[in-house]
Amino acid sequence: MFDVLPTLSTPSSSDLHDELERYLSTDPEHVTDVCAWWYEQRLVYPRLHRMALDYLTIPGVYITSLSLFLF
Repeated sequence: MFDVLPTLSTPSSSDLHDELERYLSTDPEHVTDVCAWWYEQRLVYPRLHRMALDYLTIPGVYITSLSLFLF
């Protein structure tokens, strides 16, 4: 079963740096659905795409400040 998994290798530091530099050098865009935008850009920014979706899909939690003191 595990024989068919792709081999995972650590990307080189220059690959990550180049991808980040390429992203930061683009002009800002008005985007309404951020997750959809990152999904569309998955081939252009493969590592940043994964990181962005990991971060953006964390569920939010709402806790009132009073409930922090009531145990």
